Amino acid sequence: MRVLLLLDGIVLFGRERGNIDVIEHLKSEGCDVLVAVHEHWGRQHVVPHLESLDIPWCELDFYDRLGRDTSWVHWLTAVLVIAKANVQLALRLLRTPTSALQISNPETLLNFLPLLWLVPKPLVLRCGDTPAGHTAAHRWLWRVCFRRVDRVVAISEHIASRLRDLGCPEDKLTVIWSRAFQRKSSITSSPPAREAGLVFGFMGQLEGHKGIDHLLEACDQLHRDGIDFALRVAGRETDCWRRLAERYGTASWLSFDGFVEDTASYFAGIDLLVVPSVFEEGLGAVVIEAKKAGVAAVVYPRGGLPELVTPGHDGIICEAPDVPSLVSALLALSEKRSTVKAMGVAARRSAQDIDRAFEAGWSAVYAL
Repeated sequence: MRVLLLLDGIVLFGRERGNIDVIEHLKSEGCDVLVAVHEHWGRQHVVPHLESLDIPWCELDFYDRLGRDTSWVHWLTAVLVIAKANVQLALRLLRTPTSALQISNPETLLNFLPLLWLVPKPLVLRCGDTPAGHTAAHRWLWRVCFRRVDRVVAISEHIASRLRDLGCPEDKLTVIWSRAFQRKSSITSSPPAREAGLVFGFMGQLEGHKGIDHLLEACDQLHRDGIDFALRVAGRETDCWRRLAERYGTASWLSFDGFVEDTASYFAGIDLLVVPSVFEEGLGAVVIEAKKAGVAAVVYPRGGLPELVTPGHDGIICEAPDVPSLVSALLALSEKRSTVKAMGVAARRSAQDIDRAFEAGWSAVYAL
């Protein structure tokens, strides 16, 4: 079997890494795989990652800048780019016969719609983000997508529920959680865990929707209340982070690790992961990565995050997505190192279960 992944993303966020991880699993099961990346932007972030995993790739054109305020010039450009992309894909399919194709959103289907509608190749949609259905255009595109795809794989029950609301047929829908991403280590050193207070960790996009401002405010309150702890923040620097650093940058409890690819070393230096996302996370891949490293998580009750945590067993779910609830959750664990350690052991076992379910689920999708 040969599987072609049409990957329109130009960075390595969760959706892109998750789709590549499926392809890596298929490759390990003996499939021939190929990833089509963005012709103009894919080489910067996506291609190096694919080459580190020894996954072959090619380039196709993608146009994803259409919207309510799109000018007629951009619409004309889009038509030309889509026509070019369909020719590119047709030639690729002629040169390299493909058994099945995989996409990650309905916009990718739209980009190749003329060809994919005419070519009866099995088509799998892996939905790794909460689907947008707030406009008539979005809802129409999802209906078209559901008619063409053969299998829709949601990475959480939260996403599956939204897909059902948009009209996804139940017989096409499967839920398969993501597993911990397969990363290549860059080997950086991490400080040992502190013997006194716990070390909290945050890893992800340093933006407001990820709740980094909530976490810093909560930690500031814990510090003022005399709680002994430390916080390690990992992520690429952003304008949001720079504003927060001006306020909290001199705090004795805060350290900034920058972007971290060697997650194993990072998780070895924290006791508890905090994921206070205020938007509806599709699932929360960083929680699964922490589980694999034996680190429990404190999460907000948003999106698919609560699916990953059994309260009191392998983590804590805050009562509400707000600072007081986060302070309460962190305070409850701040002096219970043995409890946090036991949660970490349970989290590691949970990650093993997720790995097995991931492999069995995706092998079933492609009938390996």
